[in-house]
Order: sequence, then C-alpha cells, then structure tokens
Amino acid sequence: MLEKIPETLSELSGFLFFYGFVFAFSLAIIILIHEFGHYIVARWCGVRVHKFSIGFGRELFGIEDKAGTRWSLSIFPIGGYVKLFGDLDPQNPVIYDPEIAAERKLTELELKQAFCMKKIWQRAAIVIAGPAINMLFAVVILIGLYSLYGQGSQVPVINALCIGTSSYDDGFQLGDEVLEMDGKKIRRWADVHNLTWSNPNKKYTYKVKRDNQTIEITSAAREVKYVDKKGVSVSHGRTGMIRLNAIKYDEFASIDGTQIDEDPDKAREILKEKLDQTITIGLILREDKTQDMFVIKFPSEFNKDMSDPESDNHKVIFVTDPEEKLYLRLGLIESSKQTYYILSRIFDRAFQLAKVAFKGKTDEPVLGGVAKMSEDTGNAAKQGIHNYIHFLAVMSFGIALINLLPVPLLDGGFLLFLIYESVTGKQLSPRIQNYAFAIGLAFLGGIMIIANLSDLLRLLL
Repeated sequence: MLEKIPETLSELSGFLFFYGFVFAFSLAIIILIHEFGHYIVARWCGVRVHKFSIGFGRELFGIEDKAGTRWSLSIFPIGGYVKLFGDLDPQNPVIYDPEIAAERKLTELELKQAFCMKKIWQRAAIVIAGPAINMLFAVVILIGLYSLYGQGSQVPVINALCIGTSSYDDGFQLGDEVLEMDGKKIRRWADVHNLTWSNPNKKYTYKVKRDNQTIEITSAAREVKYVDKKGVSVSHGRTGMIRLNAIKYDEFASIDGTQIDEDPDKAREILKEKLDQTITIGLILREDKTQDMFVIKFPSEFNKDMSDPESDNHKVIFVTDPEEKLYLRLGLIESSKQTYYILSRIFDRAFQLAKVAFKGKTDEPVLGGVAKMSEDTGNAAKQGIHNYIHFLAVMSFGIALINLLPVPLLDGGFLLFLIYESVTGKQLSPRIQNYAFAIGLAFLGGIMIIANLSDLLRLLL
C-alpha cells in the first residue's frame, strides 16, 4: 500500500507525523471552508450564529463579536463547526435558559433570529452553502492554478503501445512525438487523449516526428467497452498509444510470455535483465482478468535503484525520468474548460463507483480509510506545492459530493428533510428525525469501519 514502511521507531514516528499532520491540516482547511459557507449564508438569512469553532473539544481561546457569535480556538484543531441559534422544533421553540435554570419560549427577537423559523428556501440555502463553497473553492483554485502556474502535463511522446489497437496496427512506434492532429498543434499528451477519448472511430491525420523526420499517419481511436477492476462499466475511444511514468511491479501479469501473476519479486528479477530492450508486457486492467499486451522499453538510466530495497522507488519501475515535469500555462477560458472536464469526470466516476458498490458488483475497495487518505495527501505534498494544491482542490470537491449524499447527519440528509417539509407542509417529527440520525450514524460508521479495515488488509497483505 505505502511505498516504504519504516522499520525503526524513530522512522515510524516521523513517518506517521508527516502523513498524519499533512492529512489533518488539509482536512482542517476544507472543513473550515465548508463551515464558513454555512456561517456566511446563515448570517445573510438573518440567523444568529452561536459559535464558530476552529477545532473541537475544550475552548483554548475565544472572542465574541457584536452579532453575538463566539469565535473559538479549541484544543483539537482538526476542522471545526458552526452552531446555529434556534435549531429547534418550530412547533415548540423552547430553549434551556441557564439564568433561570429552566426551559423558556423564545422571545420575539429570538424567533426572528432562529434557524427553525426561517423559510424553507432559506434553511435549504444555509444547508447547501457548505458543499457549495467547497465546490467553489475547487473551481477557483484549479482555474487559478492552471492560469498562473500551469497544468501538470506530459510531453506528447509515445513510450508504450497496446498490441492490437489502432495506433499499433496503423504504424505508430515507440519514441514517436505527436506534433499535430488534423492541423491542430499538440502541446501535451492530454491534447491527444482529450480528442480521442470522446470521439471513437473518428479519423485524424497525425503529424509525427520520428528520428528527426516528420511523417503523417491517419488513424482512428476504436471504441472499447469493458468493466474495470472497480466494477464500473466504461466506454470510450482508445488509440492504444500511451505516455507512462511508472508501473508497480505487482501490476505485471506477464513479461515476454512469462507469466508473472502479479508477483513483484519475480517481475523485478526478470526486468533487471531486460532493461533498455523493447519487450512485451501484460497488464490486467479489467474485471474479467483479461491481459492487455503492451510493447514498451524500460531505460536503465531511470532504474538504477531497482535492486535497493531501501529505495523509495523499490516498488515501481520507471518508463520515463521520474523528475520529468511539464506545467503548461493555460488561458482563462481553457483553464475553465479543463476545470469543468476534470471535476465532471470526478463526479461521473464517483457516481459510477457508488452504483457498483450499492449493487455489490465489486470486490475492490471503493473507499479508502484514514491511512489511504493520509497516504494520498502526504504523497501529493511530497510531489511539490503544485500537486498538493491540486490535490486539495480535488479533495474539497470530493468532500462536497459526499456531504450531498441523502444520508441523515450529512447535508444531503438535511436537504431530504426539507424536501419532505416542502411537499407535505410539515416537518418530520423530532422522534423520526432522531431515528433517522441513528440510522445515518450507523451507516456512516459502518462505511468508516469497512474503509479502514480495507486499508489494514492492503497494508498487511
């Protein structure tokens, strides 16, 4: 699961501190942005906010503003929360008053400031503001990142070809650099991918640089339909030409006809003898375990540490220079288009994964637990500020999607209650809401247990 597990106590403590701290810090940023969305719309709707806490637990420091909101720093600074005034039963809006040590009804001023007395659309706006601002954060960050710094990209040079695909049959070769498609300049590998992914069977005339000569090849991506390892049905155009960075040793199914069966040690030993050679490898990318065969070459200059078990890269073999980085600055319009493309793909992928998980059609873990999320966040931070900020934006968008699920305790569950109220003209009784919250808590707790058990199994096996 993790690239390298520390062996000594000091290494382990530093390892856990880095990954744990980066994940906690990232999650805190996203949660605070989320809660600020609830806060700002609540104030806009005239709801008094009792408290805005940075962190949980006992308050370390706090001040109260003129609107009556207490801004607090709590002992566990992981995320935070907003406490709205008047989250009560509108049929019986009473609160406990510590000054008289008894319950009392809200005053006329308090009724105007109470969440429960606001119109349905106002309450819905307050609830949805949290996920909405997380999505807005993702959009603004990605557009800004692509416009000011650039989008992480790859040079349009082929370093792997899938046998039996259109590009293989039409004469593309390893090392070919794609310069143009139908006269359109190709700046990076994503340009080729974006044009062919959604346009299967459309013929393009490629201008290709090969051995300092320019040639033309006409080829069309073929439509492929399959079920991937997660159990998701996929359909898209496939050229078969690829730009890879690295492959994990445990992903190899075969090498030059020798069956590897995802045995990393066996794969590593065979590949040591085949560096700098053009070879054929098999990878399993589909649920039916069918092997896709690729022509590829692994340069020795990028794999000098493959025999060193202490190396951070001991579990992968590189196809390109691991230090190779290309950031392409985009205009505002193209940055917006790329942001929409990426976030819509995340939404579609999340929807498809949710469907197969609900139907029980996959044995692969759909969600990661704390360890997996910490690993992904820490690895993004290690790869530099650009990758980390990009990951933070995507993480914010993902958390927004999760919060919109129609599950009690999540914002989507509250929206479901409000939809019921708008249709029937009355709120769900507090007793039914409490039952719903208990079911939601059990559901979310079960998911967390399964996700973290999956992490543990991936770590141990």
